[in-house]
Amino acid sequence: MSRRLRIVITNLIAVNGGDASIFFGTQKILQDTFGADVSITAYGSLTAACSRCYPEIEFRQMCTLELGHGRKQRINRCLVFLAALLVKYNLVWLAKCCVTKGQLTQLLDYRSCDLIISCGGTYLVEHYDLRNRIFDYELCLLLGRGLVFFTQSLGPFSNFKQRKSLAKIFQRSLLVCVRDQKSFDHVLQLGVDAGKICLAGDAAFALVGDSVCGRLRPAWNSSPGTLKIAISVREWRHFVSVDQSRGMTAYKAAIVGLVQHLVGQYSAQVLFISTCQGIPEYWADDSRIAREIVDLLAEESKQNVRVDCSFHHPRELQNILTDYDLVVATRMHMAVLALTAGVPVLPIAYEFKMSELFKRLGWDGHCLDIETIDSNSLIVRCEALLRELAAVKAQLPDQTARLKLEAYTAGKAVSESWRRMGKSTIVEVC
Repeated sequence: MSRRLRIVITNLIAVNGGDASIFFGTQKILQDTFGADVSITAYGSLTAACSRCYPEIEFRQMCTLELGHGRKQRINRCLVFLAALLVKYNLVWLAKCCVTKGQLTQLLDYRSCDLIISCGGTYLVEHYDLRNRIFDYELCLLLGRGLVFFTQSLGPFSNFKQRKSLAKIFQRSLLVCVRDQKSFDHVLQLGVDAGKICLAGDAAFALVGDSVCGRLRPAWNSSPGTLKIAISVREWRHFVSVDQSRGMTAYKAAIVGLVQHLVGQYSAQVLFISTCQGIPEYWADDSRIAREIVDLLAEESKQNVRVDCSFHHPRELQNILTDYDLVVATRMHMAVLALTAGVPVLPIAYEFKMSELFKRLGWDGHCLDIETIDSNSLIVRCEALLRELAAVKAQLPDQTARLKLEAYTAGKAVSESWRRMGKSTIVEVC
């Protein structure tokens, strides 16, 4: 007989390559912290697509996020809550009468595991509907499991009901790991004890390794026709200072201006590529926005520009990016994967998580805001970075090694919180 820890990771949307990179980083941190034989079960959405893209991982559907709307949602919540109570008291035969097979499987997995980890990312923000996620966290706590929030960017929270619910959930959880100071402050403002909060690096930085470093391009030497730029773009629906249509028009115009400048000035080769593309089941396809931008380019620029529309595993993306001198990234984990591959990044922030990341790197002066971006400011920042490219590239190994250590801070904090709780429900496995 051997004994191993059973961990359930929830709230995973692996069809988003950024979330997938967070998951693979989290998996690595947990295995290095608790042992390679730790059992990890992944719960998320669009599991058929996830299984196709990542056949090495077993995905299970997170049924508690799919409870319908209105009256149907209220009834389903009551039934799932009742089933959770019955499962808690080992009345599984009766719980079967209340819920679907998928819902019961999820509740049983929650009840039998040792830790439930809400995957890192940015989904606890108020422009998303948080009600079903809050309900799921309440189920986790009802079933008596140790609940951990892995490295999040979250808040601020202004809705009174959500503030009250999240404050109780965070306070009853083992640990809330955040990846930036603003998120730390947002949790603190809910009245949660500071001892419950851990500031750590993004989990995807655990993917920093030696595997890609030997394939890095030499530092760009300013020779015409040799500069290679990768660009990730995205649709953004939550502009604050302007409406979505005007905001996206200005954003796309800024990217057009930059591409035409790079091609005209340096005969640069430009590739549009992103973490969210090539999966028809997912709402976001960044290659669609990329094609719209390419359509706006002058004809003489288009011959140097290519759009990659395919899905790429995070490891594959790292390898692709090693062949580029600079990544202009709107997607945060396109920036993270570039950094883990040793490639400098010019970031465009659509949420505070991007500016906070580059503040931690000491490079916040390079970060642009999607709310105010224009082609002139983007070109000026890009030119400044190109002048410093060799120096920035030389600093990256030390910088990313530090961020990797910060990512492992979360694993250490989870282990310490687990031991402090004195949990002894480790499942025996033959």
